[in-house]
Amino acid sequence: MASEPDPLDRAIVVDVAAPEPGAVAVSPALSERLRGALAQGYQLILLNVADLTYCDSVTLGAIVQAYTTALRSGARVKLIHVTKRFRQLLVASRLDRILEAANTERTSIDVERHE
Repeated sequence: MASEPDPLDRAIVVDVAAPEPGAVAVSPALSERLRGALAQGYQLILLNVADLTYCDSVTLGAIVQAYTTALRSGARVKLIHVTKRFRQLLVASRLDRILEAANTERTSIDVERHE
C-alpha cells in the first residue's frame, strides 16, 4: 500500500518583499518564481509576506496575479506571516475573501492536509 505524500513535499515558500526604492517592481520577479514553482510541480505556493513593509497597487496586483496563475494551473496560493497592517489592506480591498492567510508554514500545511 502506497502512503500519501507529505504535503510539505508539494509545497514551496516564496518570499515576497517590497522592492527597494528605485528598483524594478516585485511583479516580474514574483511571476518568474511562481512559474518556476508550477513547472516543478508544486501544488501549494506559500507566499511569505513577512518582509513586505510596503505594499502598493502594483505589488498587490502581482500577488493577485500569482493567485490566478496558480489557480489556473490547478495549484493553490496561501499567504503566510501576514502582518496586521497587510491584513487590514486585504480586508479593505476585500481580497481577504479570496486570499487565504495563515500565521506559519506549518499552519498552512495542516489546513491543507485537512481540506
